[in-house]
Amino acid sequence: MPYEWTKDGFQSKFFPNKKHKNQINNLEMICAMPEKGWQDIVLNLNKKLTILDDEYEIIQIKEKFGILRFYYKTDTKYTSVKNAMMKYVSEAELSSGSVCEKCGDPGVLIKEEFWRKTLCQLCVDRRNTIGLYRRPV
Repeated sequence: MPYEWTKDGFQSKFFPNKKHKNQINNLEMICAMPEKGWQDIVLNLNKKLTILDDEYEIIQIKEKFGILRFYYKTDTKYTSVKNAMMKYVSEAELSSGSVCEKCGDPGVLIKEEFWRKTLCQLCVDRRNTIGLYRRPV
């Protein structure tokens, strides 16, 4: 079950000393993420990237073609750190293709006419019942 995000709860859990101003900005970007199913992926990625560079900054988090996209900026001059950060981001984006973006359960990439979503069977059934993502006839 994904961690339920609230800014205060998240801040005390992951940034208890409020030491890094840019991490609070990152927190605001993460909390603004539209889908809750990928929260754990993003939280774990943020922790890994913060260990490598505590001054890195999140630029954007979004879903594109049914997969998580994570854009960030770092000013580190160490190539090994940059390579490790890119590796962690690639792994997180790849793993999002098997996690339902709505609820966080195991999911698969669903492809229909003009859209892609990574969803579990329950969320697919809900979507079909409500008629979400369907083009009007």
